[in-house]
Amino acid sequence: MSEPELNSVLPEKSKMKKHIIIIILFLSFGYASGEGLTQYEKDLIRRVKQVFEEVEIEDKALSSGPYKCATPIMMETRFKFESLSPQAQVILKNYLKQPASDFIYRTPEGNFAIHYDTAGVDSVYKPHADIIYKDGVPDYVNRCGWILEEVRTFQIDTLGYQPPPLGGDKRYHVYLKSMNYLGLTYPSDFIDYPSCKSYIVLKSSYQSASYPDQYDLMRIAAAHEFFHAIQFGYDCTEMTIGGENNPYWFEISSVWMEDVAYDYVNDYLDFLPYFFLYPHYSLEAFSSDFPDMRAYHPYASSIWAFYLSEKYGVDVIRKIWIKCGEEAGYNTIEATNSVLDSLGSSYDDAFREFTLWNFFTNSRADTVNFYSEGNLFDADSKINPVIGHNHHFSSQDSFCQSEVSHPPEYLGSNYIFFHPHTSPGGARLYFYGDSTAAWRVSLIGYRPSQPVYFSELILDSLQNGFSEVFDAHLYVNLVMVPAVISKSGGSWNFSYAGKWDPLLVGVEEEEEEQKNSGFDLTQNYPNPFNPTTTIHYTVHGSQFIVHNPIHTTFVVYNILGQKIRTLVNEVKLPGEYKVVWDGKDEKGNSLSSGVYFYRLEIGDRSEVKKMLLVR
Repeated sequence: MSEPELNSVLPEKSKMKKHIIIIILFLSFGYASGEGLTQYEKDLIRRVKQVFEEVEIEDKALSSGPYKCATPIMMETRFKFESLSPQAQVILKNYLKQPASDFIYRTPEGNFAIHYDTAGVDSVYKPHADIIYKDGVPDYVNRCGWILEEVRTFQIDTLGYQPPPLGGDKRYHVYLKSMNYLGLTYPSDFIDYPSCKSYIVLKSSYQSASYPDQYDLMRIAAAHEFFHAIQFGYDCTEMTIGGENNPYWFEISSVWMEDVAYDYVNDYLDFLPYFFLYPHYSLEAFSSDFPDMRAYHPYASSIWAFYLSEKYGVDVIRKIWIKCGEEAGYNTIEATNSVLDSLGSSYDDAFREFTLWNFFTNSRADTVNFYSEGNLFDADSKINPVIGHNHHFSSQDSFCQSEVSHPPEYLGSNYIFFHPHTSPGGARLYFYGDSTAAWRVSLIGYRPSQPVYFSELILDSLQNGFSEVFDAHLYVNLVMVPAVISKSGGSWNFSYAGKWDPLLVGVEEEEEEQKNSGFDLTQNYPNPFNPTTTIHYTVHGSQFIVHNPIHTTFVVYNILGQKIRTLVNEVKLPGEYKVVWDGKDEKGNSLSSGVYFYRLEIGDRSEVKKMLLVR
């Protein structure tokens, strides 16, 4: 008797189960082979697998070192998961699960649970080295715990950020895994929308040829990723712009935090060329795909956070994140503008000034008035003339450029260099912007080791402007800096022109002395105020004539005429200035409500105004 077929002797339920298994295997094979996936889903899967070293990094130029941060990729996967096809979900769902490890180390301070392995692909560095504590925990894991606790203390206790949301055991969970990136922070459950919990994945080894001490890499990775955890506690929804994944502000501020926490490491310097070589890119430029140069831009654009903190104080970033969390969804620009408004500025004013600061790096660095580490920026982190926009008046007295090769995107800028004659004279410069965008256009007069002068073109409703630069021969460079302050859109072109005029020379000395001694003093704002108020003043003088510095003092008095606080006591060149008073005396004591007076004295002239502090 021949052997019966298997199907003929199986119970009906078993037959059905077999059919289901066959179908699942068939579908799984199809999903794994990428059948039925959109191009976007294929790209997303490739990028996620690259995080965990499951596929080769395609760009060989980028494969020599680890990528920076995989948080944007995992955020994108998390928030787009429900919109993906069933095929893509099957492939990606395991990457969205909290990792598994054999061991857990709980830091003595009680703040972290660190998951790790001592064998296999995810084994930590020197898994059997237990010299430091002799506690049965690899030294690498102990060191990781120290660093995480150090980072937490600095960001929460020193800088005042709120702790990230925690799970039931009241510890923040960190996993040590083998991966291409320095780290990632994965947003998990919303707890109080838009706030969400998270966990961190750090590398199981940070050995790198470019870092003799691998723990320096661990330090900046921990500072970067733990700040992401804090950010998620404020607003997990800040990463979407126009429905597209764009966590540029997360990355800008986390790279900034690395350097605030560990100033000596300076890892951010390696990324700055991706900003300074592409100033026309939008400040919001972003890509999750690292062969695209825009993928590096958010890390390089950390320079924006450095500008904000050095100009307005380190706490400005925390205040912006608090404002971000007051509204679900993307509102970074509105939050930044609100905070700057409270400090007497605005987003537009700050962005214009930011484009000027960016000129003063590398050999032009002025670490007192601009970036404090600008002297450390390399030659590729320096604004240089774009080909075709580098004009020499010595070879051509007049010229007109109908368009530029790299028109700025929204929140982007250009730098047009003009090289003056060496013989006396000045320049007439013209700007014609695309009227569908909002522009701010600045001029810089630069000569090494000499005072630098700034001017802003006044633009009409068509976004056209003109400036006469007297005594332009005194400068090595005149630089026109057009900046688009529109907050959305594409890129906008512009035209410009210049003409040399030997008659544009300096004014009489007596007139100049009169200009040097003149000033304008504004009323403080807000008034009444609590806790801070801002006062603006202008020292007059032609912005492109060499002036002698003028001694300037700004002093606050009480109603009895007693000196309370000296806010300015230094020499000033012509320009616009701002003073912020926090309602405290010289010793830092908060003063009571009442009327106070402020007195500005420049040269032999002075003016007094009244202000009201209300506690």
